[in-house]
Amino acid sequence: MVCDISSLNLCDDNNYWDNDKGRSLMVLMADTFVLFMWAFFHTAYSSELLQEISLYFKELDINEKYRLLEDSWMSLRINQISLDDFMDLLALYKHEKDKNIWALVSGIFSTMYKIYPDQNLGTFIGKFCKPSLEVLGKEYSENSSQEESQLRSIICGLYAKYSNDKEFNNYFVDLFETNKYEEYNDGNYYNLVLSIAGMDPSVSVTKYLDKFIQAETPQIEGRYRSMLWGLSDPKTPEVVLNAILEGTIRGADGPYIVSGLISHTENGEAAWMIVKDNWDNLLKVMPEWTSSRILDGLPSIYNEALGKDIEKFVASNPLPSAEKITKQKIERLNANIKFKNLIINSLKKTRFE
Repeated sequence: MVCDISSLNLCDDNNYWDNDKGRSLMVLMADTFVLFMWAFFHTAYSSELLQEISLYFKELDINEKYRLLEDSWMSLRINQISLDDFMDLLALYKHEKDKNIWALVSGIFSTMYKIYPDQNLGTFIGKFCKPSLEVLGKEYSENSSQEESQLRSIICGLYAKYSNDKEFNNYFVDLFETNKYEEYNDGNYYNLVLSIAGMDPSVSVTKYLDKFIQAETPQIEGRYRSMLWGLSDPKTPEVVLNAILEGTIRGADGPYIVSGLISHTENGEAAWMIVKDNWDNLLKVMPEWTSSRILDGLPSIYNEALGKDIEKFVASNPLPSAEKITKQKIERLNANIKFKNLIINSLKKTRFE
């Protein structure tokens, strides 16, 4: 639910805005907004209100900044604010240092690029990351705190995926190819190397699968398993799905990996074709109680043709005991397509500078 508070006077007698402190106050909950059970709401802001809040942005605490961006993103998705207003707000987050805020920013940029995979947008994302990247660096550091390590992973991953900085990405590919990363104790950085190296289509999925098979501990095995679906090697769907069918990858883990393969930006369509051709055999090797997780990737898909084909296929080939979950995932998928059609022209007209 989105609650529109654009008509509020921030300086009125009710003190919805404290000008002395220059920060937002909590919206009154009693009598105005009532939450039942697990319900929640997002707040919609008018253009004028966002501009006024922006004047006091530095005075907001981390939670308020996070909620402001999250609310505004939800408002954009239902056409309550313009893309221009949202991008003006997003620009204020360029120098933030909180990992949760950057995780949200990363998800927003990922969605935008899925909808409009334009290099100008990719360059803009890279520039957005640069100030923080220059502070954190891309190199491994034994002295990094957990918070800093997680933040570095998010920002480096975002920069690598969209900036088209080949020198930057090759740094991580070299760490992977030489196995240097295996000496690192920091799991965040270990996974960062695996993730960025896997963005290079020339890095073979077979090497990742071999390392998964040869892993000496369950922890290391889990790191490689979590990467298998996200590799850019065009052979990934065939190799990984065969590994599931043959039992190299446990059937219980299969649905989550299949879900990731289907939602992959470059390889998703190819993966879906193989999944359809092997639907019955895949379901045989997966526990019935987890097979519905195949559809977990649908809320990440913005490819309309792929989405429609998935919807049509699962209607004719339903997953066991998953009618409600299937309906929910399809609704999320259709909401994505609706948002894409709503915003695509605005993205095309935006000058990303």
